[in-house]
Amino acid sequence: MSARGPYDAGRFHDAYDKVMAKWPTGTESVTVPTPFGETHVHLTGPADGRPLVLLPGGGAATSA
Repeated sequence: MSARGPYDAGRFHDAYDKVMAKWPTGTESVTVPTPFGETHVHLTGPADGRPLVLLPGGGAATSA
């Protein structure tokens, strides 16, 4: 994320949290280590369900 200052970062996080509140209940937020650094991941649905990976493009957040 690129922000010009704390105000911009705060506005982004507020908007992100507002959109994420609309996701299904039972969504778990985890950090996964990768060879390229830590990746923030949201998990939802049945544990034995078929995995689906959503990859945002163009610098967008997964909640968009």
